[in-house]
Amino acid sequence: MGLFKHCCGSEPDCRPAGRRGRALHFAGHALLGLAVVVVVALLFGWVVMSAWNAVIPATFNLPSVGYWQAVALLVLGRVLTGRLHHRHGGGHGWHRAMFRHADFREWWEQQGEAAYRAFRTGRAGGTAD
Repeated sequence: MGLFKHCCGSEPDCRPAGRRGRALHFAGHALLGLAVVVVVALLFGWVVMSAWNAVIPATFNLPSVGYWQAVALLVLGRVLTGRLHHRHGGGHGWHRAMFRHADFREWWEQQGEAAYRAFRTGRAGGTAD
């Protein structure tokens, strides 16, 4: 088997045998995943540093940043925008929060949906209000 060849179940005789073999196989996948995350994080830091140094010093007369300062800017941006975790299920957090708000839900049920439908019907019919 070559260094980069990996079959992960595509061939029956290639599957790891026994508990130890499966554990080593899983550990290999975990290390590979960790390596990919580290490389992507390093790449993002470099991209932020390059973009900052290309635009900000000339535009706003601010100093250029180093690599670790760029990484800190990435982290600070995530903290300030409240995006420290990955959201599953799609959609925007503000959208879900808005519809959970009881006052908005009550307003929407009483008059908002009807007003929206009337607006859409008017546009679809070609009439302008």
